[in-house]
Amino acid sequence: MDSTSREIPRYREDPRCQRCGLLETELTSKLKRCTGCKIATYCSKECQKEAWSTHRLICRVTNKSTQTGFELRPDLLAGYPAAIALEYAVTEWHGVHNFAISTLATVTAELSGGVDNNIASSRVVLFGIVARPAGKDRTTANAFRLRDATMVPMENLSFMADTWREGRAGYNIAEEDIRSKFPDDNSFAGMIPAAFIVQKTTYMMTFHIPVHRRVANPRAMSPHERVVLQDIRQMCIGTVNSGHIFRVAPTGSGKCDPDVGALVRAVHIAVFETRRCICPKYISKNADITL
Repeated sequence: MDSTSREIPRYREDPRCQRCGLLETELTSKLKRCTGCKIATYCSKECQKEAWSTHRLICRVTNKSTQTGFELRPDLLAGYPAAIALEYAVTEWHGVHNFAISTLATVTAELSGGVDNNIASSRVVLFGIVARPAGKDRTTANAFRLRDATMVPMENLSFMADTWREGRAGYNIAEEDIRSKFPDDNSFAGMIPAAFIVQKTTYMMTFHIPVHRRVANPRAMSPHERVVLQDIRQMCIGTVNSGHIFRVAPTGSGKCDPDVGALVRAVHIAVFETRRCICPKYISKNADITL
């Protein structure tokens, strides 16, 4: 891959309330930090109170702590000093790779009976990830290695059901927001629950991820389409594990495939630098499929 001369946009996930998801830029006052861990942020005392039932499990669990709460053993934090630090590392990694992870969730659901069927049957996308060892080469983009993504019944993770239900209200708002912005987009199927298990730890984190249905061919999947989806799946996993990032192409660019880039250090912030990448063109040219 060679760097291009395109403008480098800044990348940083804006601070948001850990309960309702409101961005600090949408509020009239700054977010307040949890006095226990000094990391989690909330827009109000009400949101902090509602989030406490789950946040308390990781708020002060550290490698030196003797409490375990919810089977979260302090000595199994993948080298992170505290459970909250591990949670935020996963959140930031997921935020950087949200396009690739959303695409991977879509493809995984399509290959396992279809997106709509998986949403209707309350199935979960289960991601297995491995933390990379600490060191100067570890960045937000390569902090974890993605092992696999599979669909499992929610009953298999019943102990996390309350967490998904508590977070569903905020994701309903996000889902409605997407539908209002793109009213003619028939491909958007909704938000599907997902779980990220950090292997060799006792840690699991839950999200809801936007997924899209096939619209070009709503009929049964052909062998050719299945091969294409499997290629897209491997491309997403390979890109994430190389530390590179897929990002939606700018509006008006006329591109249907994403930009590929990497995070590079700048003053006080990481920026997204576009890279030139040779990808299998047949995926967009020959595949009779739209995701």
